[in-house]
Amino acid sequence: MTSVDDFMSGTGGYPNTKINSVGGKLVGDLVEARLVDERDYDTGKPVLWDNGEPKKQLVLDVRVDWDASIDVTTGKDGVREEIGSYYCRYTAFLAMREACKEADVKMSQVGRFALARTPDGTARNPRHAPPQQFVAKVTARAAGADVDDLLDQQPQPETVSVGVAAADLL
Repeated sequence: MTSVDDFMSGTGGYPNTKINSVGGKLVGDLVEARLVDERDYDTGKPVLWDNGEPKKQLVLDVRVDWDASIDVTTGKDGVREEIGSYYCRYTAFLAMREACKEADVKMSQVGRFALARTPDGTARNPRHAPPQQFVAKVTARAAGADVDDLLDQQPQPETVSVGVAAADLL
């Protein structure tokens, strides 16, 4: 999914963000949380439920706090990008959902968060890798000071200009 700004600027979005190992921690401010169709890693085709509907995956676009994050990479060649997209596996999604419940914050209202990788679980099938496990903590997005200032101000009367050319208003 691309935003209008991405489309207009010709970019495809943010680089992928990855927590590289057990003990790694992604800390930052949520820019946007979005749902995308989950894709098969090998084929690139959408992963479907038995009824033919595409499975959804939570993507967190995060402004990474590099000083607080541990063993995290974004983009190519280890470049530390300011904003990255973290594609949540199911267990990361569950950790974020639990953290939102604990903090009584909707995902759309999350501000700062931390997502940490804990020791892997047990594989249900010996042919598969064990599932990665996560814990998370979230806080609500705070209103900016400029918004609070606007709430305290009294509305100013509008000025109406008659007979002004449209070019003069710009």
